[in-house]
Amino acid sequence: MEGGLGLTDLAKWSRAAYMGLVMKVVTTKESFWAKWVWAHHLRGKFFWTTKIPKDCSWVWRHVLQSREDAIKFINYSISDGKGTLLWHDPWCLNGPLLHYISARDAWLDKIPIDATVQELLAVLRGIQLAQKLGVKRIEVASDSLRVIRTINKHEESPWGCMDQIMEIRELAVRFDQFRFYHVFRETNQSADYLAARGVNQGVNVFYFIAPFTRELCIILNDDKQGRMFL
Repeated sequence: MEGGLGLTDLAKWSRAAYMGLVMKVVTTKESFWAKWVWAHHLRGKFFWTTKIPKDCSWVWRHVLQSREDAIKFINYSISDGKGTLLWHDPWCLNGPLLHYISARDAWLDKIPIDATVQELLAVLRGIQLAQKLGVKRIEVASDSLRVIRTINKHEESPWGCMDQIMEIRELAVRFDQFRFYHVFRETNQSADYLAARGVNQGVNVFYFIAPFTRELCIILNDDKQGRMFL
């Protein structure tokens, strides 16, 4: 506004309005307009990284062009990582990881395009919980070979995940003993069992204090013997 005449800078007003639409797309899917956008414009696509179509409407073109401005005002919360796309969401500094050539060249052929940061967060929160419970020795088994190799310094970490990797390593050395190793998903039935129990009870982390249930003991023994399950 300028003075008392109620004059508006239309350029700034338009910019703010389009950034508001950007926020509505990413945070307010309950609105009819946002639902229509996801069904009509974004079906099978990723909002933050989708390219601007040549034949789209003037309004939609300006919404997509406004992403670069809007992202500067976003403080992205990863939460449990389930809904955070590693490549496509602005969870790290300066926007989606997919926009950076060095990251794409080093990791795009190794990490799925629709991967989330959930696997790293699962490891981090697990050892945080172990520390809180006073556990002295830990073993972390994961069916994500990429995660294990990165934690064990057998591969370089994507720069966007460096904070999580460093925190995992710093926490690990505080235990008397620690080990991170890879297991094949087909011989890791206990992970599926615990995940299912956690989902049923509506919690993010599910753990047992010994003695374990008879059912879990049987599953753990099967995993130890290397028995495969389908």
